Amino acid sequence: MVSRMTDPLNRFYGGLNRVRRLCPDLPVLAIQWMAVKHPLYAVQERLLKASSMPEPARPFRRLAGRRPILEFGTVAARLGELPRLATWCLRCLAHAASLSTIIALLRWQLRRELATLKHQSFALIAKTWCFGPERLPGDRDFYYGDLQRRLAGRGVRMLLLCGNANWGRATLRGWRTFARAHSQLGEVPRLPALSLSPLFAPFRIAAQQVRASWRLGAIAHRARSPLLAAVSLAARRDAFSPQTMDNALLFWIAKSAVARWRPQAFVALYEANSWERCVWWGVKTAHAACRTVGYQHTVLFPYARSLLRPYVDARARSLPDIVLCLGRATRERLREHHEPHGVSLIPFGSFRHNGATPATSVPIDRRTILVVPEGILSEVQLLFGFVARCAGRLPEYTFILRCHPQIPMVEALERIPHRLAELPNVAVSDRQTIEEDFARASILLYRASSAVLYGILHGLLPIALHGGSPLEPDPLDGLTAWRRRCSTPEELEVLLRAHEHAGRDTLEAEWQTARGYVREHAGEVEESSIRELLTAVGLGGS
Repeated sequence: MVSRMTDPLNRFYGGLNRVRRLCPDLPVLAIQWMAVKHPLYAVQERLLKASSMPEPARPFRRLAGRRPILEFGTVAARLGELPRLATWCLRCLAHAASLSTIIALLRWQLRRELATLKHQSFALIAKTWCFGPERLPGDRDFYYGDLQRRLAGRGVRMLLLCGNANWGRATLRGWRTFARAHSQLGEVPRLPALSLSPLFAPFRIAAQQVRASWRLGAIAHRARSPLLAAVSLAARRDAFSPQTMDNALLFWIAKSAVARWRPQAFVALYEANSWERCVWWGVKTAHAACRTVGYQHTVLFPYARSLLRPYVDARARSLPDIVLCLGRATRERLREHHEPHGVSLIPFGSFRHNGATPATSVPIDRRTILVVPEGILSEVQLLFGFVARCAGRLPEYTFILRCHPQIPMVEALERIPHRLAELPNVAVSDRQTIEEDFARASILLYRASSAVLYGILHGLLPIALHGGSPLEPDPLDGLTAWRRRCSTPEELEVLLRAHEHAGRDTLEAEWQTARGYVREHAGEVEESSIRELLTAVGLGGS
């Protein structure tokens, strides 16, 4: 199925990179979909259709010259664009004003913490995302686990910069609550990342957005390639989006943090998100010697071109210096297109192995199915809608619904037309950690969530819901044992009945194979992994 999409996907990826090369402005880099990763955005799926259009016979050369592209079209065409551009500009300025207000509020509210931390030193700074004001037990982070405390035990101080994953929906009161929850001094210090932004940075970005949008319009007007024109026009519109400004602001946050503390290294996630490239660029702009570290904390899908075959124009904004890989297998997949650019690859592991120590798989008679969609509404709708069709057919099984923290359960259930939570054998998880839900389930129903890896380590049988997409996501794509797949409630019932009657020895052998697969792809973070990280950033004596 994937092979049928390979050529259009490669052409589309080439179109994105061409636009980046022709318009290398910060807002273009910050456009959310200006990378091919998991999942594909809706706009990318639409643009993939343009990838099937034939390219012109004569190579495209007119835009490769040195002369800047600052105008396009006739005078009449440009005048016709003014109302639309004016609307976009006003929305952009309104968002800039809103962000500057929030920044001023945070800097005033956290003035004591900022003043205290300003005179301290940090060997590492790490950027993370938090999902509201709730904190995990023991100062653990959703992505970095207990890394901050483990480094502190070695005498290495790390400052955690917390981004609000729901900042697009946060009110001023919500930001105050978030700031109180995610500001902390002491051994494991943390700050809301937005509090480090220069006050007027949003307005500087707004001016850059206007310029980038104008240049993208010129590229689209003069393009001979249908794909280049389609990508440029879509990028022109989204160059003005609030999300683009939010992503670009991380350039200024990273630059400000590195200029203030001069750390040895700056750590961020590595999923090929646009904001990550903005961070790398900001770090290197402030202090070229600071090492950039990307934590590849989640699974690699075969169509994630921007991770597997990253496009490199300016090295400082395209790749981190060091990639912390989820496991040895993922390091091997990244090696070919990273090491030639001087990127160091370290098989680092995952902090999500919590409590995964069973000696055997879960007993068959524990008839509870844990349902774990990704933090994407379309995936939630697909999986929860499937449960609504299955629950009546399988009354002896209990379905536990657990959302990614990025999507509140109330919002998820509102998107399902069926009154799912009212079914007698359907329960909404009320547990703080997913490990607690692993402990009461025997089956894990999933599509693309990396939680399936850690469910296997807890002894659960994974069943993938196959939706028929040509780019079907499955974190266990290379696993041949222990994984099951279904497309309909009837198929799920057949799989469960077969599992109930399978021999225990056969199931144990399958589970042991699956557990070995997971440990190869997502190892545990050992002390040796942390030592290797510290050595790579120049702190080998710690």
